[in-house]
Amino acid sequence: MKTIYAILLLVFACAPIGGEEALPFSTLSKGYNAPGITGRVEMIFYDENSFSDAWKKLAPSDASAYASPIAADVDFSREMLILVSPGTCPTGGYDVVIEKVVDRKSEIEVIVLYKEPRPDEFVTEALTQPYHLITLERRDAPARFNWENTFETQ
Repeated sequence: MKTIYAILLLVFACAPIGGEEALPFSTLSKGYNAPGITGRVEMIFYDENSFSDAWKKLAPSDASAYASPIAADVDFSREMLILVSPGTCPTGGYDVVIEKVVDRKSEIEVIVLYKEPRPDEFVTEALTQPYHLITLERRDAPARFNWENTFETQ
C-alpha cells in the first residue's frame, strides 16, 4: 500500500501545476553579430512581413539574404517567432538563450538566460550583439519575458 501512495505522490509531484505546459520550440538562428540591435529586444512575430522588416533592421549586414529563407520555412498560420537580445555588449563573452517557453493559459512565459563574462575571462575586444531566434506553435496569448542572469564559474 505504501508503494502505491509513493507512486501517486511521485505522479502528482511531477504533473504540471494549473495546466502549465512547457512548449517545444526550435532555434532558427543564434549569433553574436547583429549590428542593428542596440537595446534589449523582446519581439514576437505572427507574420512574414513584420519578421522580414525587423530582421533586415536588426540582423547582420547581409540580412536581406537571410530574411526570406528563414521566414520561408515558417508556416505563420500555425507558428510564430520569438527574438531576444540583451542589446549591444561591450565585448565578447556575453550570451543569450531562450531556455524555455511555458504556456500559462492566460499568457506565455519566455524564460531567457543571459550570461555575462567572468571578470577573469578572456574575451574579444569588440562590440557584440548576442541574439536567439526561435519558432514554436502559435499562441495568441500575451507574452511575459523573464530574464535570468547566469554567471558561469567554470
